[in-house]
Amino acid sequence: MAVALWAVLGAAWAAPPDLQALFEQEQAELEATRDGLAQEIQDLTRRREADLAQARRRLAALEAELADLHAAEADARAAAQQVAQRTAGADEDAALLEGTLRGAARALAQHGDALPAGAPEARLVDALRRASGHLAAATRVRAVPGRFYGSDGAPVDGPIAHVGRVAALGGGGGALRPTGDGDLAVVEAAPQAATRVVQGQAAVAPLFLRDPDGPLPPVQRDKTFSDLLEGAGLIGWVIVGLGGLALLVALERALTLLLIGAGRTVTRDVCGALAHGDLTAARAAMAGPGAMRRVLGVLLAEPDETHAHLEEVAARAVFRELPRLERLLPLLRTVAAVAPLLGLLGTVTGMIATFDVITEYGTGDPKRLSGGISQALITTELGLAVAIPTLLLHTLLDRWASRILTRLQTDSLVVIHDLACHRPDGHPHAHHHHHGDAGHHPGAHHDGPPA
Repeated sequence: MAVALWAVLGAAWAAPPDLQALFEQEQAELEATRDGLAQEIQDLTRRREADLAQARRRLAALEAELADLHAAEADARAAAQQVAQRTAGADEDAALLEGTLRGAARALAQHGDALPAGAPEARLVDALRRASGHLAAATRVRAVPGRFYGSDGAPVDGPIAHVGRVAALGGGGGALRPTGDGDLAVVEAAPQAATRVVQGQAAVAPLFLRDPDGPLPPVQRDKTFSDLLEGAGLIGWVIVGLGGLALLVALERALTLLLIGAGRTVTRDVCGALAHGDLTAARAAMAGPGAMRRVLGVLLAEPDETHAHLEEVAARAVFRELPRLERLLPLLRTVAAVAPLLGLLGTVTGMIATFDVITEYGTGDPKRLSGGISQALITTELGLAVAIPTLLLHTLLDRWASRILTRLQTDSLVVIHDLACHRPDGHPHAHHHHHGDAGHHPGAHHDGPPA
């Protein structure tokens, strides 16, 4: 277009044309050029849209092909997984078959038989056939001579009917059970029925069934005290030790109080001697053991002192006897208080052990849980079994000591009164009046046994 414009301008420069005609001609050419360019743009646009539509169709086809490939891949993976599962199942079946054959071989070996070589399936069929034969032979009742022990423990020689491998009957005895050392013993006597079974006659007889390949059933026995202590643990031994200590202390206190309370008639003898004015006989009654003789001996050593002085001397003498009366009694009270607390400690310890077992092993095995629960219950039982008798013994011994102390105080006052009444300067009417009282105080009121 620039060349054409240059040519037009050159022509116009060379010869002066009609400017209007040239302008119109140029305008027509420019419009023609414009229309050509517009048509070219339309053509290019149509081609671009056609190419774009074709590209979109190609993209949709590729996407569909990709989806088909993904689906094919998923199907291939599923097929591979099924193949792997079938392979694993085949391996498991093979392992199960091999384990079954090994178990069958061991079972047949116990009967002196063996599996032949060959394909696993054929060996399995042969094992089933052989096992059926041995099972038929094992379920028969056969009588053989032997020895068993009767219900009284005496050995009996006679026929024994073996019911397969699970039971046995002794002729003239009854149902037999293994004792653990290869012998058989009567567990339920049924002599007539057992004899009929041994002789091959139809009979109904009691049997003791057992697992021929399993352990012997345990023999039930009562638990001993050592079994309880073993279940209670260390705390149980401590409680039992405290109980033994409390028993020894109670025995020592009982013997001591018997010795301290000895001479229950000494007050009557002393009062009788003082009523007759015989101080020597009263002092002679002081020979021997007993707190009463010690207290009254102190009073008779100073018969001429004043009434107030003798009361003070008697109070000191009784006070000196107080430690002997109350010695070790607080220990009994302490044991009675501590034993239940130790039982509670054992209970808590046993429950903690039980929860530890539950945390580690769960609640599926009751035998694992029984240890902690047993310790919890046994320690509580032992604590109460020690505390209750100890508390009763402490109460009885404390009451006994209190009554001895009261008798020491009252009898010492009686002797002090007699010493004051029967001095050489005493009044005769006082003498006769107290003589009547002395027959009641020491004899009737203080001769009873200690509480």
